[in-house]
Amino acid sequence: MMESGLPAFLAGVICTYSHFESGIPEDLTMAKLRTSLTVPSIKILIIDDMRSNRIVLDRQLKSLGFEKIDQAPGVIEAVEKMQATPYDIIITDWNMPNGTGLDLLKACRQDNNYDSVAIVMATSASETGALAEALKEGATDYIVKPVTDNDLADHMNKILDWVERHK
Repeated sequence: MMESGLPAFLAGVICTYSHFESGIPEDLTMAKLRTSLTVPSIKILIIDDMRSNRIVLDRQLKSLGFEKIDQAPGVIEAVEKMQATPYDIIITDWNMPNGTGLDLLKACRQDNNYDSVAIVMATSASETGALAEALKEGATDYIVKPVTDNDLADHMNKILDWVERHK
């Protein structure tokens, strides 16, 4: 059976423009970000040696409304960027060729200039055993890669709450 020229099995799946005339539905991830902070003003640094991981996370964050996002392929480049720009949130991979995210976390937590910076560990499922150490060392949160849009929105809400409390 066809409805509007679509096969029956697609008719229930395809959304028309009229479904969105009143704005974005509440259940979409962007609507889940609720904070008194202005999301576009938050500065984020993504550190990951895999370019594809940086690009995917950058796109996900932009879909949540974040606009000020920088990227670094490793710890050395990240430190250079951190010295030039004050970030609100740093999302760092665990293992990289020129240093670890844990080493960066420890160094930041020993420097009072980074007391109000949320540091988030991004790890693969095979590295989750080390997360307890990262949390003990002062990680604000962690995400397990690959992260879904909804999970990222949930994590970013927690992280934004933390940033707001530490400003």
